[in-house]
Amino acid sequence: MANGHKAETWSIESPPPSFFRIHGASKSDFENALGNTVTAEASQAKDNFHSGLLRTIKLPNAKLSWLVPETVEARAATVPS
Repeated sequence: MANGHKAETWSIESPPPSFFRIHGASKSDFENALGNTVTAEASQAKDNFHSGLLRTIKLPNAKLSWLVPETVEARAATVPS
């Protein structure tokens, strides 16, 4: 991987599918990501090294969702209309 980072497998919790639909990601976007590299940022759980709560996700089709409400609002405020 780029920058000397190694791929890791994590168990990540996320919002429900309706959240992703509201923010422009469809079921087919996730289905098309199967077998490909997906980049995610998570808040690490205190009791498990490789589990956490999903904060952002970048799918292979370049769709990026911000999941933390403050981040969604901040990004929306900086995106030109």
